Amino acid sequence: MIRLGGFTYSFHSVRQNKSRWYCSTHRTKGCKAGLHTIDNLIVNMMNFHNHCAPNIRTELPACIPVVVKDELSMKKI
Repeated sequence: MIRLGGFTYSFHSVRQNKSRWYCSTHRTKGCKAGLHTIDNLIVNMMNFHNHCAPNIRTELPACIPVVVKDELSMKKI
């Protein structure tokens, strides 16, 4: 699980070394936001949620650390 900007993302699939993550509300709310990582580096982000960020008061277990490339250098891979 990845937590970023108040939203959480759940692992969906991997192809070669590129992982696809969907917003955790993808199934329940149909949110299409998601991101791609390569070696724990976020390389692409579709950050358009159809809902507000949930109010998370506790630290989530099993979150992985990720590095976000700056938006100007972010490109689709």
